[in-house]
Amino acid sequence: MTRPTVILLALALLWSACDRETDLEETPEQIPADTSTFSAADLQILTPVLDLKALPFNYTDTRLPPHYQSAEAYDADNTPEDNPITNMGATLGRVLFYDPQLSQNNRISCASCHEQGAAFSDPRRFSVGLNGERTKRNSMTLINSRYYENGHFFWDERAATLEAQVLLPIQDHIEMGMTLEDLVAKLQPLDYYQVLFTKAFGSEEVTAERIARALAQFTRSIVSVNSKFDRGFVAAGLPEDEEEMPNFPNFTDQENLGLDVFYRGRNGATCLYCHGSPQHVNDEA
Repeated sequence: MTRPTVILLALALLWSACDRETDLEETPEQIPADTSTFSAADLQILTPVLDLKALPFNYTDTRLPPHYQSAEAYDADNTPEDNPITNMGATLGRVLFYDPQLSQNNRISCASCHEQGAAFSDPRRFSVGLNGERTKRNSMTLINSRYYENGHFFWDERAATLEAQVLLPIQDHIEMGMTLEDLVAKLQPLDYYQVLFTKAFGSEEVTAERIARALAQFTRSIVSVNSKFDRGFVAAGLPEDEEEMPNFPNFTDQENLGLDVFYRGRNGATCLYCHGSPQHVNDEA
């Protein structure tokens, strides 16, 4: 099937591209109003390294289709009140996501195991870490993780929030091999990160909590809204009974056969019970 179209602006960097829980600060900081743009002075620092424009990408006012504006989708949204998506916060998160400097050997980024061209997952069975070792589990897609209602992440759901999850691969000895203390010390002197953290959080201070919040904001911005399924679901009239999902007018006969298998249990398959809702995210066993 056609890969979902993802809401984000492609990042252009000069670079290309878990098991220990991490506690964030007990008192979360408040994110300042996100109405700023990058000044000419900011861009002088940013543009030698990053392809960023004065006006950041609009993450906060994206046009979501009707099935993302429903009460069901609203209730499933795991965005916490103290870490809403902001333009500058998600921009910082996007830079961090593609930056191999988050790994000990400057070779592995978050995008190394969550490839945009593979629906932000890894087409390999297991991902390859900083020393060539294989991870123990497949790196699942990040698309629509915002709508995983109970907000717990990883295959075993050991991370209680997305903000906790994004820091664990950085610290895993197979994946990225960093300590948070070393990461903060590594990023703090970089002038372009000083600009980005100031714009996102009000000061140039780099902290593990701020890294987590920015990465979580960017991850939650990765939403499928214009895939062939999304268009077909709208064209079919936003059907509410998933077990009686009608054929989609924009699907081929073979694709509608797959829809039948997925939703109506043809030949004994019932995919919807683990991938329910129009966002195909379900946290129920």
